[in-house]
Amino acid sequence: MPVLIFLVSVIPKLVVKILIYDCFNIPQSLLVAEAYKKRDISIWVDAVYHQVVMKGNFNYFQDMRSALPLSNSLFADLANKLVFWYLKFLST
Repeated sequence: MPVLIFLVSVIPKLVVKILIYDCFNIPQSLLVAEAYKKRDISIWVDAVYHQVVMKGNFNYFQDMRSALPLSNSLFADLANKLVFWYLKFLST
């Protein structure tokens, strides 16, 4: 945990999204998000997309659902990301 405290104190805020996106589970991600006052559900779209849609990690979603209130905008943003990826895939 001291390493996490060190990281939170020195990394720029843009890196928070990357840490939440790929590096941590939900409890650890919540610590990082809370340290930067980033509890808005919109910051979690990329993380949920990466963890659940791309990696199939449904435990991530279950943990997130227990910790954060979900909104329709989260699901709409996830659907938009999936459509964008699919259209990009078709164009290649």
